[in-house]
Amino acid sequence: MVMSKSSRADAGGMRAMKALVVVQCFPPLLKNAGGVSKRYFTLCRALIDGLGWQVTLMTPVDCTRSSEKDIQRWLAEGKLVHLPARGVRVRSSTDGVAVFLDLFSYANAAALLRETMIRGGYDCLFLDDVPA
Repeated sequence: MVMSKSSRADAGGMRAMKALVVVQCFPPLLKNAGGVSKRYFTLCRALIDGLGWQVTLMTPVDCTRSSEKDIQRWLAEGKLVHLPARGVRVRSSTDGVAVFLDLFSYANAAALLRETMIRGGYDCLFLDDVPA
């Protein structure tokens, strides 16, 4: 269900829609983040600025240190909440060092269950890059 702007929390007294976004990557400190990171950034921009949603972002990337002005603004306004996730560091001779979301770790599984079952209130869940 997509609510029109007139029926959102800021206009009609209803609560803001909430999304939980669980992803491998998000724009880091560097200005030129990877393409996939920028797609997740665009998704958050559409949800927050376009639809007025609140987004909780579960990722191993510390998005609170991002140099993106929109991310800093969303964090300051409480429209973006960073839920730190445990990552796994992988070293490759061809690709260097990369950090991946360890979704199946006890800590991350517990955080995901806590968010969805205890805190709850999410209208939508985006879960990407999870092996099936």
